[in-house]
Amino acid sequence: MTDQHYDAFKWATENEIRIYPKIKDKGFVLILERDGKTETSGKIYPKKEYQNIIWEFYLNLYNKAKDD
Repeated sequence: MTDQHYDAFKWATENEIRIYPKIKDKGFVLILERDGKTETSGKIYPKKEYQNIIWEFYLNLYNKAKDD
């Protein structure tokens, strides 16, 4: 992970945004929790991929918030 990933995670934590995996079938879907609401990725990720996808998801949210 890069410093930017850690900055994104810190920003998300400060803004009460969480991304976490939930078991579904033989893999995991990602859950985004913010503003008291949850959304799901709908896509099933294998165990060895979902952690990296979560880091990228945080980074994408962070970059989008910076651009707004």
